[in-house]
Amino acid sequence: MKRGACTAKDSVKVIVNPLPVIITNNDTSFCFGNSKILTAAGAATRYLWNTGDTTQSITVSPAVTTTYWVRGQIGNIPCYSYDTVKITVWALPTIFTNNDTTFCQGTPKSLTTTGTSNRYLWSTGDTTATITVNPSVTTTYWVRGQTSAIPCFTFDTIRITVLPLPTIITNNDTTFCEGITKLLTTKGTAKPLLLEHRRYYFKYLCEAINNYHLLGARTGRNDTLLHL
Repeated sequence: MKRGACTAKDSVKVIVNPLPVIITNNDTSFCFGNSKILTAAGAATRYLWNTGDTTQSITVSPAVTTTYWVRGQIGNIPCYSYDTVKITVWALPTIFTNNDTTFCQGTPKSLTTTGTSNRYLWSTGDTTATITVNPSVTTTYWVRGQTSAIPCFTFDTIRITVLPLPTIITNNDTTFCEGITKLLTTKGTAKPLLLEHRRYYFKYLCEAINNYHLLGARTGRNDTLLHL
């Protein structure tokens, strides 16, 4: 300001505070149920996440695709910087196979899958939706389900209990005249079938030329041979 030959001066000092630098994780993807640690780096010393957390690192486990942001600040200087990270959440596929079952040795079993999966891997190495197995001993099979190329997997299992076949041996083939009787006996691991009144029997099937075939079954009972 000038007044005649006299002048006056005034000044103002403007302090420019630098913006804090803050960087968090790159965008990422993972399967439903997983968690991720998000960490802020840079010159910032104070943090605020959109989750409400104020620590430098947080752990998140979103159920759906979510974008997180973090605000950085240096001390009490009211200048802020932001960074964001997008987490894409892949849904888990569903897969189901047969219920646990039991059958006799030598019987094949078809195992089939249902669910949202469209890619399969069985413990046998097969990659089809349905396989046929014929285990000689009790075996547990697993199948892994996947949807297209998404690297998320779900498993299901089936236990097949295999019952060993009983051994049974009866008389050799024979021929005799009409009116003659023949005693048929058996040996082996087979036990006779249990009747209602706690009796046991072997059932005979007679063919046209008098060939006899003996059917045996396994129980924990003693042997009694009854002729029908």
